[in-house]
Amino acid sequence: MKRKTTLTNEQIELINQGNELTGEEAWEEFLTAKEMLGVTTNTMKHYETVRRVTYRDLPVIDIEKELLELNRKDIESLILYWKTVVKIPTIIVVSGC
Repeated sequence: MKRKTTLTNEQIELINQGNELTGEEAWEEFLTAKEMLGVTTNTMKHYETVRRVTYRDLPVIDIEKELLELNRKDIESLILYWKTVVKIPTIIVVSGC
């Protein structure tokens, strides 16, 4: 059976009736979905760290938005900022040891 590629008017109406989530509610939904997918505890900790660091650094680059409000340009600005402040350790390989 071929899958439909468009939504019916009834489906669109149901979607539009949905309550908007707050940023915190959306975050909890995201974490619940990831837990259901069976991601590891370390991955869950990583998500929390990225969220915390994002909220910490957004004001530094003059972006006053919630995570749900971020657009591509905002995220690119954040990544460029991180590239200027994150120090990546250099590993020196000495041969002949």
